[in-house]
Amino acid sequence: MPLLRGGKRSTTDPTQLSGKTFDFVVVGGGTAGLALAGRLAEWTNITVAVIEAGGDGTDVRDQITVPGMSYLNGLTKTAYDWAYSTTPQPNAGGNPLSWPRGKVLGGSSAINGGFWCRGSQPEYDAWNTLQNGATGAEDWGWTRMQASIKKAETFTPMNDADAARFS
Repeated sequence: MPLLRGGKRSTTDPTQLSGKTFDFVVVGGGTAGLALAGRLAEWTNITVAVIEAGGDGTDVRDQITVPGMSYLNGLTKTAYDWAYSTTPQPNAGGNPLSWPRGKVLGGSSAINGGFWCRGSQPEYDAWNTLQNGATGAEDWGWTRMQASIKKAETFTPMNDADAARFS
């Protein structure tokens, strides 16, 4: 069924893509894949396809779009989770541990409540150092990455009525 998202035509029916060509094909509709596709789609006259192994999450949209809801209402161990597990862990009594990964548009962020932790300044600066002076390496250090990090972060405080309910 064709959908319209952000002024762009989209579909969840792969047969509608048969015979079509795109300027870019992004494989994986997780957080990074969708961010990349969104940036590419900002260019004029560029076509972008995103291919995601899982569904679009329409039937669990509220759980995905309300921060924390997918975590609290458990989208892990469902059809939206690849349900990976680790190899046996010596410090966990030799047991494997659950390693949930999102199998839905939005990826793991869609099933983990949208939680993420950004790296520290030394981590981003280490990326820069690993590039060993290559062209564009300066873009990977903390100073240049901070603007992109801020673009990804949004804080919306709770309204007064809701805050009063939890006080």
